[in-house]
Order: sequence, then C-alpha cells, then structure tokens
Amino acid sequence: MIENFVGMNYKNPRNKSKSISLFKDLEIYKDQEFIQKYLGEFPVISLSLKGVSSLDSIDEAIFNLGEKLSHLAECIEDLISNNKRGILKYFRALDPRFSFAKIRLNQIKCINTRYYTLNDKIAIIKNALYNISMVLSRTVGRKVIILVDEYDVPLAKTASTDFYIKLKDAYSEMLSNALKTNRFLEVGILTGCLQVAKESIFTGFNNFQSIDFNDPVFSSFFGFTEDEVLKMLKFYNLEDKYDVFKQWYDGYNFGHDHIFCPWDVIKYIRALTADINTKPEPYWVNTGSLDLLQDIYKRDPVAYAEDFQKLIDGQSIEVTIEKNLNYQLLCSNEDENYFWNLMYITGYLTIDTELSKDDKTFLKIPNRSVHGAILNLLKWCFSNKNLDFKSKTSPILKIISQGDDKALQATLNNLMLRYVNTRDISSDGPKEYFYQGFLDGLFSQVCDSKQYYYKSNLSLGDGFADISFIIPQEDISKQSSGVIIEIKAAKDIRELEVQAEAALSQIHAKNYDKGQEDFFDLSEIIAVGLAFYKKKCLVKIEKFKL
Repeated sequence: MIENFVGMNYKNPRNKSKSISLFKDLEIYKDQEFIQKYLGEFPVISLSLKGVSSLDSIDEAIFNLGEKLSHLAECIEDLISNNKRGILKYFRALDPRFSFAKIRLNQIKCINTRYYTLNDKIAIIKNALYNISMVLSRTVGRKVIILVDEYDVPLAKTASTDFYIKLKDAYSEMLSNALKTNRFLEVGILTGCLQVAKESIFTGFNNFQSIDFNDPVFSSFFGFTEDEVLKMLKFYNLEDKYDVFKQWYDGYNFGHDHIFCPWDVIKYIRALTADINTKPEPYWVNTGSLDLLQDIYKRDPVAYAEDFQKLIDGQSIEVTIEKNLNYQLLCSNEDENYFWNLMYITGYLTIDTELSKDDKTFLKIPNRSVHGAILNLLKWCFSNKNLDFKSKTSPILKIISQGDDKALQATLNNLMLRYVNTRDISSDGPKEYFYQGFLDGLFSQVCDSKQYYYKSNLSLGDGFADISFIIPQEDISKQSSGVIIEIKAAKDIRELEVQAEAALSQIHAKNYDKGQEDFFDLSEIIAVGLAFYKKKCLVKIEKFKL
C-alpha cells in the first residue's frame, strides 16, 4: 500500500493518475498537504524477506538472502534501461561514476554465480541495499524510500543455529548501511514481529521510531475497528453475519482500541460474496509459520501444559511483558515467560483488559480462529510431524513385536513424563478415559497407515477392546501379528501389578483375541495389559501363536 502511495511513475513522473485513482476516494486524500508532498513522488525499493531462511548452513542462508537481492537488482536494472532520459540526466557515458554503479549493480545481480566465494557474497550483501538505493536515486534524481517487510525472518529462522552470529553481523551491516547514514534515503520502514531495536542489529541509529501495536497513536492501524467492520459488512449486505465475524476474528486489544484481524475479515467477506453459506475459516493463522513456537514448545511440553489448559478453557494467564526480547534469547533461554511473549507478539494471544492492571498483565486467546490454531499446535506436538515425538515413538511397534514389556514400559513412562501434565489426569471421570485418549493419540500416529487397521473401542469377541491393530510383516508371504491393548487405572502405585494382570485376563475372558483372529489371517496374537497410576505405567505382554 505504501509503495503504491509514494511510488513515482518512472516513465512520466508528472503523471500521477494511477496513484490518484487508488487513493482519491479514501480518507487520506482529504489531507491535501500530505498528498502534495508524498503521493507519487518517490522512487521505492521494496524488499520482502519472507522465505529467507536456512537451518542447514551459512552458505544456504546467504544464498537465499542473495537471491532476494539479486532479483531486486534485476528489477532496478530493468527500470533504468527503460528510463533513458533519467540515465542521461546523471549517467553520461564518460562519467566514471556510471561504471562504478554499473559494476556494483552487476555484482548484486550475479551474487549467486560460481565466481563468488562465501566471503565475497557477504561483502556484497553488506552494501547491497545502499548501492541499489544510490543507483536508483541518481537515476531519477530523487531520494528513495526503502520498505523491508518481515525484516526479522532471517533472524528468527537461524537463531538456534551455530552460524546465527555470522549471518546477523552481515545482515545488520546491510540494513545499517542502507538506513543509518545513507544520503540517498528519504525514509525507511521495516515491519516484523520483534521490534527492531530489541534485536540489536543497529547501533546509534538516527531518528529511529519503533512502533508496536500497543502504541495508542497507531494501534487502530494494525487491524479493523468495530466501526470499520460494520461499514464493510453493510457495504456487502452482510450485516446479519456480524456475530460470526465477532466470534471468529475479533478480540484483539491494541492500545485503546478493540481490533478485528484484517486478513481474516477481508478473506471471509470475499468468500461470502461468492457463496453465502461458506463457513468461517482461520485464514490468517494458515498464512504464517509456527516453526519457532513449535521448536520452543517441544523442548518441554509439560512446562506449558497447565497454562495452555487455562487458555483453552477460556481463562487468562499472567505474563510479564518483556521489552528486550530477541530471537537468540528465545532460542537459548528456557524461561517459560519468553514463550508466552512470543505467542503474544505473533498474534496468538492478546491482553485481557479486564484483569490487567498496574504492573500485572494477563493474556488470553482472542477468538475462535486462534483457539483452533492453538489446538492444532498442541496436536502437532503429539504427531509424527514433530520429529522429536516421532523419534521417541517410532520404536514402539518393534518393541511390541518382540514382546519386550520392559522396553515398552520404559518408553511409555518416558513419554508420560515428557508429554503429560498431572492436571491432565485429575478429572472426576474414569481415569481409563484419559489414558486411553493419550494412547489413542500415540498409536494412531505410530500406526498411521491403513494397513495397520488401527481401531479404538472395536467390538471384538464378547466386548470392546480398548485398542487393537495389526502389525504387518515386511515379507508379504508371512502372516501378520495382531495386537490387543487393554488399559487399567490403578488407585495407587502398589496396585499397578494387579491391574496389569487384570488387563491381560480381560483380553482372554472377553475373547478379544479370538475376535481379532476371526477378522484377520494372523500368525500370532500379542496381548498387552497396561496399568497406569498418575505418570507411572506398568506393562505385561503375552504372545501366543495361532
């Protein structure tokens, strides 16, 4: 939007018809003094750093950043080649500065060719934005406006790597050279999750203003106010959908304003104009990356379990808002408060204004859209997409096939300790329900293929088996193994042995094994009796050939 507002018509700078057509009916056009000063008056360098990342190596990270800059240099070169009048205005053929600028632009454009080493690329990157702004400014005879969107993505993606400092130093110098003492710069604007100053990538930055969404002067500009949403719905004859919009996309408290998520509102209105029966979706949360949140959360899920439970239940949690947070601190520090701060600044939580007073801040989930996203974050932790969880659960089938009750017991106890919070098992309902839910989630991930015929509460024999599935043999000529799991909850730790035996006895007494044999051509049945008490598990396994 800013690029379209301030961006000049390079072929004919006096012709502002395109800019005028975009903004003439909007509120900004009433401020004619501002319009005369900025509308269509400046060359613009617009750089989005979304997707610039690598967890593998400094070479790949620099390559990805170089690709963005190379593309930008190509665009500027095309602009210059189509603006002969502007070139002749400054770059005469015999002017030595023309050769200098051309060389610098060509270096950036060809940065990822085989001619440059890693150190060469870093040296080029450090001055890339400055050189591009110099060429563009001299070509058109005006200072430039530099826009950098998602400035912190390269930092966020690499903060946990051993090459973070090296990338950060190069990246910091690139931005500093372009925005700190650049005589070709009119103004620079950066957007990102963490405030620029808190990342310490600038030193002694001149005339710098950091704006977050709680700044009362700017807070209403970070989304749509209630009045704006009502006007939009009225324009599209969707006033009767207001309650749905409020439940799904409202709830943010910024500064003194009550804010709706703008992306969600726009996308859902568009969907409704195509089909009035379209159901609301979490449009915004599906556009971002949860990588950093997932990386921090998976380190110790139990540490966050109780507060997550409060949030999911519609309650608020007390958090200390950090003013000096950066990505390296987030990745290296185990302070739970940092995680909740990240949830807050990335839009997954908002301030509960009713509870937050004086020096105490309480956060809550703003709406149904984000509520669903947070549930998905929790589910991810217990899925094979979480490689840490997968690494701990992948041996389970082999352990069961071998009938190794001690190894299965150790694995389940480890998982319970890491992924289960005591509060999770404190409900008034039958304790077996919780443990079956936990194991259902676990085994449904391990047995994620239809060939396992995984079922929970399947009717077998004279009853319903808690969990049953098939372990197919790698050699298709061999018969598969049938697995039946029965779950019991003990009243105290001394009862674990008795309850595990009782679970095994129930498998036989209810003829679950014969029921499974009737369904499948099996070589053996593996009966597993599990007894739980809080975070402790005891396992009994019986194998018998058919």
